Amino acid sequence: MVEYDSMESKYREVYETLLQEMRSGKYKNRRDFPSDVALTRRFHCSPQPIKRAMEQLQRDGFVIRCQGQGTFTTALARNASGKIGVIVHAPDDGQPGSFIPKMCDALTRVGRRNDYQVTIGRLSASSPAECARQMQLKAREFSGADVEAVVLQPVHLIPDAQVVSRNIVDVLSSHGIPVVLFDFDIEKPPFRSSLDVVGIDNTNVGYRLGNHLVDVGAKNIHFLMRPNWASTVCKRLRGVASAVWERLGTWTKDNVLEAEPDDVAALKRHIKRCGRNPPDAFVCGNDSAAVRLLETLRSIGVRVPEDIMLAGFDDDCHATSCRPTLTTIRQPYDELAEILFRTTMERIRHPKLPPREITLDAPLAVRESTARKRSAVRK
Repeated sequence: MVEYDSMESKYREVYETLLQEMRSGKYKNRRDFPSDVALTRRFHCSPQPIKRAMEQLQRDGFVIRCQGQGTFTTALARNASGKIGVIVHAPDDGQPGSFIPKMCDALTRVGRRNDYQVTIGRLSASSPAECARQMQLKAREFSGADVEAVVLQPVHLIPDAQVVSRNIVDVLSSHGIPVVLFDFDIEKPPFRSSLDVVGIDNTNVGYRLGNHLVDVGAKNIHFLMRPNWASTVCKRLRGVASAVWERLGTWTKDNVLEAEPDDVAALKRHIKRCGRNPPDAFVCGNDSAAVRLLETLRSIGVRVPEDIMLAGFDDDCHATSCRPTLTTIRQPYDELAEILFRTTMERIRHPKLPPREITLDAPLAVRESTARKRSAVRK
């Protein structure tokens, strides 16, 4: 047992030392990699730990071993830095505990466990347009840095979001940097880009939320859609609409309010247009918008949940800090980060893999904002 532990420890020492040296740029010349005999002398060990470490490095794609010629580093090893860049679009969702910071924190933890430095492209923009501009600058910055790949949440909330996202991908790809998308694709459904995409199954969780609202007594469910919102929100809307149509037999474009959540005039017009059948529930594309809508409803004398029930998506800090607390779909942050990191590693090591879309389920968190109404009377 002692001998086995010693062999295991030496194997890990050899593997991790060589990997770190690759990341530091020591073996930029593919022919500079030492022979097994030289490594045995260097690490003062038998050939077995060296052979095992070499086999693992070969499986990981860092070296190739040619009989009679030696061991050579691959392009993957020569470009290895142990660093991943992250660029996200969060103009009004950047406070600690909100969706994007929580996701970035989870990805940083996964990277640290795997000896990778995750560099977050921190932005200081208050408007979607300025945020998009800074994202393009960050892409150019990463293209000149030694990152192995970039995780990108595409641009949204501006009219030319798709064009800007494509430009960011083109800048990175032109420098040989793989890009993995988080949350949604740069192409609008039903089209797909040639990139991997990792996120939750937005249509399914929207369907789950729509069914919940019907279960707790909602009869006229509406959806708030901010202008130029991401395709994730369109899928969430589609899921809610499907559930309402199946359960209540009605859903039209009049069930959708396209406006900013703090647009009092637009909200009043929408409720007035509904006449004698005003909404008794609103779903928003995320928790940040739901909390803003909550304040708008309150400002015009509408009570939540007594008059209108309210729900969102993400389960970030907004959902539990507001009163009433918000029913929402809970993003599986740790699981998403794990899958996102693993997908990025696979894309780095196998750049010719076909593009994949990986979606995770996300549970419903029921809170006060959709409490079943008993004797509530609409004002």
